[in-house]
Amino acid sequence: MTAFSLSGLKLTLPDALLTEPIQNMIDNGWYEIEEMRALNRHLRTEDRFLEIGGGMGFIAALSARKVSPERVTTVEANPDMIPVIKKNLADNGFEAAEVIHAVVVPEVKDQTAQFFLPRSFWAASVTADGMEEAHREVTVPAISLADLLEEKQPTVLMVDAEGAETNFFTTKLPEVLRQIILELHPDKYPASSIQKIFRRLDQNGFVYQPNGSQGAVVCFERISQ
Repeated sequence: MTAFSLSGLKLTLPDALLTEPIQNMIDNGWYEIEEMRALNRHLRTEDRFLEIGGGMGFIAALSARKVSPERVTTVEANPDMIPVIKKNLADNGFEAAEVIHAVVVPEVKDQTAQFFLPRSFWAASVTADGMEEAHREVTVPAISLADLLEEKQPTVLMVDAEGAETNFFTTKLPEVLRQIILELHPDKYPASSIQKIFRRLDQNGFVYQPNGSQGAVVCFERISQ
């Protein structure tokens, strides 16, 4: 087990999950830095925060520090990461944050879905297309994005779904949702897919917000009517 600190948070990661690229990102302070900057720019103390793609719990812990853990939900499909997230939240006093083990899908056709796990936990995905690392396939619970949003009623949504975002935002989003922070994965799909994402969000009343956006991490805010 490797212990380290990021932005004043105490984090641990099992050695089996600590690849050289992840170690390099941590050592240089680059891990999730764009997401952290976006969160710092847009998250308010009164927000309810929902994260799709919990990783090792760093972003969930950051948000819990700002809004209180009871107002934070993080969803992660990789079963190996669930105990990691829970430990990192608990070690920082945020055990009240909700951790859901599920893969988020546009529409639930079955109660479970297949998920592909390479050693680099941040590359786990609903598809093995283009996955260069050796990987294993697991079956995990499935939940639709619409159901998740309806139940949790977040005001801020962060999505890092490793390509699955191309199928998101096809239905009406809750009125309470005011901010979306989304990591694009242009190496996984063509520019036309990015165009479709932007169009769907536009149809839901969201506009691209350059403040907080950097690189593949883009921010959208609801236009006030």
